[in-house]
Amino acid sequence: MKIKDILKSNPISFILILFCVAVSGITFNFSHIVGLVELIVTAALSSVLIYRINDTVKRKAEEIDILNSILSSRGSIENELQNFPFPTVIIKDDGSIEWFNTLFSEIVGGYPSYDGMNIRSVLPKINFDDAMKTGYSVESRAKKRKYTVYSSCIDEGLAALYFVDDTKLKDIRKNYVRTRPAVLLISVDSLEQAEDELDHESYVSVIAEVEGIISKWLAENNCFFRKFSNGKFAAITEKENLDIIIQKNFDILEKVRSHHFVCGNGDSTDLTVSVGVGCKSTFRECETEAKEMLEYARGRGGDQAVILKNGEKDFYGAFSIGKEKRGKAESRQFSSALDELIQSSSDILVMGHSYGDFDCIGAAVGIAAMARSREKEVHIVANRETSMALNLITMIERERPDLFISPEKAVKFASDRTLLVITDTMRATLVECPQLLTMNLRTVIIDHHRKPRDPITGSSVIEFQEPVVSSTCEMVTELVQYSHTKLTPTEAQAILAGIMLDTKDYTLRAGVRTFQAAAYLKECKADTVAVRKLFCGTAEENIAVCKIVALAKMYGRCAVSVVDQKIENEKQICSKAADELLNINAVDASFVIYPLGEKMCISARSLGQINVQLIMEKLGGGGHLTMAAAQLKCDCSEARSKLFAAIDEYKKESEK
Repeated sequence: MKIKDILKSNPISFILILFCVAVSGITFNFSHIVGLVELIVTAALSSVLIYRINDTVKRKAEEIDILNSILSSRGSIENELQNFPFPTVIIKDDGSIEWFNTLFSEIVGGYPSYDGMNIRSVLPKINFDDAMKTGYSVESRAKKRKYTVYSSCIDEGLAALYFVDDTKLKDIRKNYVRTRPAVLLISVDSLEQAEDELDHESYVSVIAEVEGIISKWLAENNCFFRKFSNGKFAAITEKENLDIIIQKNFDILEKVRSHHFVCGNGDSTDLTVSVGVGCKSTFRECETEAKEMLEYARGRGGDQAVILKNGEKDFYGAFSIGKEKRGKAESRQFSSALDELIQSSSDILVMGHSYGDFDCIGAAVGIAAMARSREKEVHIVANRETSMALNLITMIERERPDLFISPEKAVKFASDRTLLVITDTMRATLVECPQLLTMNLRTVIIDHHRKPRDPITGSSVIEFQEPVVSSTCEMVTELVQYSHTKLTPTEAQAILAGIMLDTKDYTLRAGVRTFQAAAYLKECKADTVAVRKLFCGTAEENIAVCKIVALAKMYGRCAVSVVDQKIENEKQICSKAADELLNINAVDASFVIYPLGEKMCISARSLGQINVQLIMEKLGGGGHLTMAAAQLKCDCSEARSKLFAAIDEYKKESEK
């Protein structure tokens, strides 16, 4: 760069250099040495300054050249995009429109200018951060056409959006999804029991009536269907029809549930139906999934529909109290199968759920008695520190001191020939020793709860599950009877305690077979007074129960009590408090919220009008229609709010 260019760009620097030279000249007149030094220093500094100025000027010139290049290429891009076959718009990172071509102007309404326009007026769902990157896409609609908008980064803070008209492809995709096959399998619940209870003429009349209701409903919903057995239908429909059925919450459930089927003698009977839905790529896959969902619906007590959505099971219905539909044949067959498994095993481990109660431990004692009668080594897995049936365990140990072992010892004891029997739960997260489930043991599950969303699964798992039975102990009593096992009085008392606990002294869910089981246990010399004493608590525990009951507040027809401080034996005391709250007039369900470790627990009870299991499932828990629970990771205030929301949601669903 020439000196005169430097002088023009930095005149102040040149004046300073001249001033320094003048001062050096004056100093030279007084002292030649000092003046000479000042001249040398001035010359050196001037050289450095001129070099820096020259470098700065060069860099500015380069930046100007780059900017001119960008501006010229921008103009070139705009010229090319004007003739681009797709509607195109250039935007800044704040969404303001810098430029658009004629095709874009046409699809947005023929805007003559882009001054002051923002792309959000066309693409309200756009994400500006992503739009500034190449490869971003978003859906758009304009003038009844459908577009996929793709982005391409031009420069920092500047991007081009291309609108690709793929209306036909999207219509094809929509039509494909709309016409996907769906299979519905419908089964009338408790049909075998109705056949046993009704005379032939009444049974035929009732079957014809309920099948007529189902046939009419399927026809109204554009389903192609066939009846393949009494009370059993298979239907095929399209996804769009299934969506309408889902929007109506499978109203066939309510149609059948609310209908009173009049018999020939003037009496009436009530029926319910279960529905399993499969929606997959092929009809075979749909049928397989529908069968699985139907088994799920029946395993949860019937009167509901189950469908798999995004890998999660959705449940509809389940507002009625299920009917006992288990017959002697099923119990006898399972007893025989269980006996064969016991005979072919080297030893047996019986385990229930954590915080084991009388039903869990009592049923385990019954299974252990069956194994003992076959001269097999058997142990019950129980954690004494957390068990709610410690007095029952103590009573059994007086007779069989080596029967109960800890979870740690059970893991060491198990071998590949061990039979694992699980009582009173079907959830892997709730068993007393989860590690046993990872050892691939042959497993038998005996449970009376409704099937949860996450049951124990596996190729070696055999289930004996009946959700309308009063207790697991009632089921085990029948197995013991058919296996011809002789119970000791103490074993009979343990099983009877489980029945009395879950039926609340034969007031809830007690059926004919419940009393038959109790009668058999009494024949085995069960002492009812001794059983009653197992339920007795200390004075301090009863006082604690009364305090919790006194804290209860009404929420509709639900009594809710919140315990915000830790207490001793909290699970047992709060469970008793939930039971006591049901003795209050106008209370259909009770809930006790209490802290347990770092979680908040909810103990729920009902007289049957409200399905507390469905309410607890909304909070991640589960259980039975009249007895359920849940655990939440939050404080007591948030737990109460979540409970109220779940109750409100349940009420809305039950009113539909």
